[in-house]
Amino acid sequence: MISVDRKAEMVSEGEGPARKRLKTYVENPAQILSGPIVDVNRQEPLAQINVGPILDDDDDDQAEIPNDTVAALNLLKIEFPKLTGVRPFATRSQLYTILNDKTLADREIDQLKHENKIRIFKLPSSLDDYAVILIEDYAASIAACKQEAEQKRNSAATTAALIVFDWFRDRVLPVCCDVTIMHDELVRLLSNGNISLITEAHVTLLLQACCLTRHTGQGIGAAGGQGCYLFSMPGAGAAVRGISAGRKEIINALKRKRHPEMLESQLVQKKLKGSPLGIWWHLRDLLGTAAIVKMETTVGPLIRVAKGRQLN
Repeated sequence: MISVDRKAEMVSEGEGPARKRLKTYVENPAQILSGPIVDVNRQEPLAQINVGPILDDDDDDQAEIPNDTVAALNLLKIEFPKLTGVRPFATRSQLYTILNDKTLADREIDQLKHENKIRIFKLPSSLDDYAVILIEDYAASIAACKQEAEQKRNSAATTAALIVFDWFRDRVLPVCCDVTIMHDELVRLLSNGNISLITEAHVTLLLQACCLTRHTGQGIGAAGGQGCYLFSMPGAGAAVRGISAGRKEIINALKRKRHPEMLESQLVQKKLKGSPLGIWWHLRDLLGTAAIVKMETTVGPLIRVAKGRQLN
């Protein structure tokens, strides 16, 4: 059997398939931020993470080393705070704190998106801000939406329309990997060619469940407007709004100092008012956006606002 550590050595030594390395294959994920990765609800270090499956020696030639981006997403998934009704997601900038090469990371994200292994969502904070979620987690959130809608159904028509959640998962997601979709394309994919099957009730259910939101045309290059929708993450509204709020809270806390910096050990004691995501989640996000930098000092890691960087 080959351990995770040995697989990391194989990559660095050139054995096995040629792939870029993660910045860290470590037994203790707390080392990634050089401070403990903490579940905001438990306030204690998380357990050891295995970033990929264990391979048999006989499978070395055939088995592919786990996709770096998927491994990184699974690590970030474990770090994600426990929030009721919210499936774990990461920002693209968080992935950049783990993956070694930004260009290759973007290329791999794009490939996984087209293979329907992950979903990308536009965040409202800036033009180039995106969330990433594993497709199995997104599918689980859609299943939860259907279950909730079943409990709330108030007519035979609504009950009949519940099948739209299955159609959305099985017919729309594998084909449309963009962050937006036009109404006509949505209807065509949902109906599987028989457009007469789709009624307003089907689309309304998807909107009410926040699988889709109406696109106003702001913040994305697409035309938007009437008849255009953004894919969205059900139940994640407060968390998504908290991304921008949490960033600003941390930056403002640093800027209030004579020098815009704080020891990490002091900063992580701060309770965020505008975000449920927790301080560690936001620190990784801000490091990935290059809005802050971290420096080692004799008294521990120091977090400082990056010079010349504007917070989105």
